[in-house]
Amino acid sequence: MGGEDEMEMIKDLPEGLRRDIRRCLCLDLIRKVPLFHNLDDLILDNICDRVRPLVFSKDEKDGVNRLRTHKTRPKSD
Repeated sequence: MGGEDEMEMIKDLPEGLRRDIRRCLCLDLIRKVPLFHNLDDLILDNICDRVRPLVFSKDEKDGVNRLRTHKTRPKSD
């Protein structure tokens, strides 16, 4: 599975269940970011709600630059 596949699989589930699954999939990664170390769970939950998967191949050189400049708009569910 690679990011978008997981989101596609859960799109028809109830919102609360989708939120729980997204949290389970991304919370460990978010907690590894030093900027987020001291945030409370409510803020981390909100970050998990807004994270969108981006997948780059190992050899893709421009991935970091695109990731830094990638702007997301809140998705309407």
